[in-house]
Amino acid sequence: MYVLLTNLSGKASNNLGMYFSVNPVPENRPDYYSNLGAVLPEPPQINDSTLNFPLHAWQKVSGCFVAKQAYQYLTLGNFFDDAHTKIAPIPSVPSYKQVGAYYLIDDVLVTEAGVSQLLPATAFNSDTTLCAGRTLNLALPNRPEVRYHWQDGSTAPTFTVGQPGTYAVSVSAGLCSRADTLRVRAEVPLVVQPPDTTLCRGEVLTLTARHPAGHYLWSDTSTDSTLTVRESGSYTVQVPNRSCLVADTVRVRFLDCPGVVPNVFTPNDDGRNDTFAIENMELLPWKLLVYNRWGGLVCQTERYQNDWRASGLPAGTYFYQLTNQELGRTLKGWVQVLR
Repeated sequence: MYVLLTNLSGKASNNLGMYFSVNPVPENRPDYYSNLGAVLPEPPQINDSTLNFPLHAWQKVSGCFVAKQAYQYLTLGNFFDDAHTKIAPIPSVPSYKQVGAYYLIDDVLVTEAGVSQLLPATAFNSDTTLCAGRTLNLALPNRPEVRYHWQDGSTAPTFTVGQPGTYAVSVSAGLCSRADTLRVRAEVPLVVQPPDTTLCRGEVLTLTARHPAGHYLWSDTSTDSTLTVRESGSYTVQVPNRSCLVADTVRVRFLDCPGVVPNVFTPNDDGRNDTFAIENMELLPWKLLVYNRWGGLVCQTERYQNDWRASGLPAGTYFYQLTNQELGRTLKGWVQVLR
């Protein structure tokens, strides 16, 4: 509404309010003039607490609120007693004329702003989680009378979230405005230890899953935090009943590893035990290093083929080192050459 102090006014007042009600405000005064100045019995939904001095120009008094009922009546006035009302004399009016504050009221307008329903219907209801590798689309109603302002300055009714963080939007329509924030956290990854692994056949591996939720579902339908693996394959675990698909897969291979390593061989060309021969050595690439008793390197090969005969070397004790990068294993020992 618009207000204007009349020429009869010698003072200005605050607390120009608006009260919406289902029923009319009761008038418990049989004679209006005998009760002039009685306090209105209800608190207004909209109230202007500033002093108003509109002597020569109309001044707008406005506000916005969320209706709780289907109101039928609007009452205008001062709803506060003298102790809670500010009154100030108008400097341009002589003191003998400073009797009271009289306001003219015009252009009273009640309109539906439509902002209160915009934010609660969106993802701003509560904080949320951003799933790994995905984006979150915050979509607000696209209405021509509504204006948006996001924390980065953009004004579209939609905003795409690609990173965790705090996001804010203000919404305004007509005289009403609202603001809200949304905290987006990153989904905690599911960690399985150890990662992809290669083992020797006959060994056993225990996979351990860790996630704050503490609930797991493995590919074999077991629900413990650990899984015992004895065969080659891919093993998947996920955290059930989550807004995001939280899962991890570990690939395990079991290979035939070197068997018995002899501690003696006789390179005398009799066709028996002539080389340093190790079981299953040909199945994987093993690097071989051989040292004499003084630490001198006497043999080196990137892929040992069970063919070291200690040619040109005297009989004695030699020290070997076998390394396989795929397994991450190193075997060390000694072997005696007899001639």
